[in-house]
Amino acid sequence: MDSLFPNLFIGFCGNVTYKKAQDLRDTLAIVRDSQLLLETDAPYLSPEGLRGTTNHPANISHLYDFVAQQKNLSLPALQTLIETNFKKVYGL
Repeated sequence: MDSLFPNLFIGFCGNVTYKKAQDLRDTLAIVRDSQLLLETDAPYLSPEGLRGTTNHPANISHLYDFVAQQKNLSLPALQTLIETNFKKVYGL
């Protein structure tokens, strides 16, 4: 896939945390770390535990915690990974 789409990034938001979203978690498991981004999709798709409330940027911490656990990464490692990918996307 890298040779076909070298600049492809895949973003996940709060719905990956939903109990019935196994298909999204399966996808998360196979997305390469170098292609991963996280977003809030505010004001929609609040993470599990906050469903039914208006989503906002501060809720990204819930998503980071969840994804770090799913990917077997420490939180600082995931933060660095996402920052690196973000900078690639925006050419920073």
